[in-house]
Amino acid sequence: KAMTIRGGPSVVRGIGIRRFSPSVFQMGAITVEAPGVRFENVVIRDSSTTGISLQRTDISLDRMTILRSGMLGIHARYADRVKVLSVLSTENNSEHFNIAPVSGGAKLGSTRGVTIRNSSFSGNYGHGFWEDLSCYDSIITGSSFSDNVGTGLFLEISAKAVVADNLLARNQEFGIKVNNTSNVEVWNNTFVGNGRPLNIVQDNRRNTNPNDPAVDSRIAWPDPAMPWTLGPVTIRNNIVAESRTSANCLLCVEDYSHQMTAAQMGVTANG
Repeated sequence: KAMTIRGGPSVVRGIGIRRFSPSVFQMGAITVEAPGVRFENVVIRDSSTTGISLQRTDISLDRMTILRSGMLGIHARYADRVKVLSVLSTENNSEHFNIAPVSGGAKLGSTRGVTIRNSSFSGNYGHGFWEDLSCYDSIITGSSFSDNVGTGLFLEISAKAVVADNLLARNQEFGIKVNNTSNVEVWNNTFVGNGRPLNIVQDNRRNTNPNDPAVDSRIAWPDPAMPWTLGPVTIRNNIVAESRTSANCLLCVEDYSHQMTAAQMGVTANG
């Protein structure tokens, strides 16, 4: 590993890190294990597995580049109030690990209060940006999710997200996938050249087992704000164009059990 940070608040500024070879269990070339750490103008490139792992609260990534990580660019868990500002995460999963469960530009789990702004998660062999495992309260604006082999922006078994003023382009799978995630607003985005541009889906998972590994154990269970059900999803004022030839719909809403309609799940679209 290049760096393990266990004291904070700390600042890491203006350095480059390349060609470190952490194994998967070591979590990343850099691991942040203290709250209140800030990165500015740092480049992490050619790590064997994960570039950087965020494991505590109040971490800020500002003007960073994470390039050609072997498996995953950015990992975060329990990283409440994380800020990702003007970050480029590109060409990650260069070693072609399986796309699921973790590969690609970034994956966050069990994190509350996420800010993504003016960043790019593009050209990754996997999903561009992926939230999973009960993430809550995300604001994702002014960013690009483009040219990924998987989905550009994937919101899974989480709740409360605003996705506004982003570009989601030429992703082979979906532009955005909202899967079992509640209280999502999708405003003023441009979708062009994706598979299914907007894939809004519900499967059979529900937050009914306090021992499920996807439950955020820090929050009293049951958490009424985290049901792992789809809806409401508000879709407004988006540009949707030129899906890939494999897509069979532009705005795609589906309950895999075929029990509920889009209206019953609270999915609405206008503008």
